Amino acid sequence: MKFMYCMLVAALPVLACKKDKNKDKAKACGIENPAVNIPWLKHTIDSFLVLKQFGEARVITYNGQDYINVQQATLSCWACGLYTCDGRRLTHPADSALYAQISMNGFPNSKVIARFGY
Repeated sequence: MKFMYCMLVAALPVLACKKDKNKDKAKACGIENPAVNIPWLKHTIDSFLVLKQFGEARVITYNGQDYINVQQATLSCWACGLYTCDGRRLTHPADSALYAQISMNGFPNSKVIARFGY
């Protein structure tokens, strides 16, 4: 009987804890699982995988707007892969002020939405 109480006490913490699997999943552009459900992002990640590259994609929210940063681990310019939700890369001269404002703080409020090649 004592053995059963010990087993119950030992098993109780394991059985009581449930991890919410969706808690840590970040949305991007209002879409769940963006690495699969945003076509241009999926294509970009797949292109890196074909080249055997690794890195991560992050969502950055700036002034209520989401931006996606796709970063290869081998690049030193960690903000060079900054995109709008529709897949347009922020590289045009007209984007320079916005790009500077977003990247100036080093993306403190960004969340990883996908890791690839690891």
